[in-house]
Amino acid sequence: MKDTFPLHSLDATALNRNAAHTGWRAFESEAQALKFEQSKYVTSLNGEWQFKLYPNVYSTGEFYLKDDKREGFTGIPVPGNWELFGHGEPIYTNYHYPWSYTQNDQRHLIKPRADGGSVPNAPYAPEGNPTGCYYRTFTLPED
Repeated sequence: MKDTFPLHSLDATALNRNAAHTGWRAFESEAQALKFEQSKYVTSLNGEWQFKLYPNVYSTGEFYLKDDKREGFTGIPVPGNWELFGHGEPIYTNYHYPWSYTQNDQRHLIKPRADGGSVPNAPYAPEGNPTGCYYRTFTLPED
């Protein structure tokens, strides 16, 4: 007898799909594109970036401006997850947003249910929503 297991809609995150990717590339010629060779028009931004975790989006300041001192920023590998490098707590959910549903006086929740329960009011998030800011400088070649 074949082993089977029930699949519920919340148990599966990917069935019969391609891996996430982008089809956009920049090539120097059609011949190079057909061979899918590395192009001088592509520069990887992977590597160490400067990072700081703020308690919410309103406290980030203007870190992106050239003259900002960026106090408290530390190096972090990109790509990566800041939670795995000592910033915040790892959160995984494919169903509920990871915040309290009892603070009904905030705009990130609405009460459409007959029992008075709240649901998320996208695209709004609660004020206590950790926000990570990254920066890195690099020189873009003229070509």
